[in-house]
Amino acid sequence: METTTVVRDNIVTGRGSMESPGEVVTRTAELLEMILLKLDMRTLLRVQRVSSAFHGTIHTSPELRRKLWISPRKPSGDGADDPKATRMLNPLILDRRHKLLIKSLYLWQGTTPTTTPGTPKTSYVDIHYPSLKHALALRSGSWCEMIVVQPHHASIQWSLGYYDGGKLRQIGYRFTSGPPTLGVLLDALLEHFVPGYGRVEPAGEEGRVEEAAAAEDGA
Repeated sequence: METTTVVRDNIVTGRGSMESPGEVVTRTAELLEMILLKLDMRTLLRVQRVSSAFHGTIHTSPELRRKLWISPRKPSGDGADDPKATRMLNPLILDRRHKLLIKSLYLWQGTTPTTTPGTPKTSYVDIHYPSLKHALALRSGSWCEMIVVQPHHASIQWSLGYYDGGKLRQIGYRFTSGPPTLGVLLDALLEHFVPGYGRVEPAGEEGRVEEAAAAEDGA
């Protein structure tokens, strides 16, 4: 059986090795990261509330952030800069869309050709809320940090909207500087339809958007 003895500022294990407190903390964080990587997205989202150590590990680990769709995934053979890449919706947001007060969430994989011959078809994403009140209800939390579609490309056309008396009010956007999170999408929607709207914490670099004309790219 391995024993551990504390000697001054170092930790000596039964194997005869010596580690500083900082090395022990690092080793423990690495072990915790390995354990957390085995969890599914929903469980991982929940356990971050267990302790500050869990929360800190999840939000500082590049691998865990990618698993939760907080950071973009690593480019693969169909890299994020490839407009022909196969895209997918965040599976957790898609599964929990009704809990997140989203009426409809769809990804259309290039059903309409672009106006330039020989170029790939444009992908479209619809995210619509039952009402403006529903859109205003979810303005903070880990959900707002999660990327909605990966891999990202600036050509993706986003339709953001809500229903007003049975009529859909929407606006088209393109996100040119990075993959938008659910919080960034909410900001874009509310900033357009709610006069004077502004969150306490401004959106980051990925929140910069370029409004797209409704008739552009095959509309």
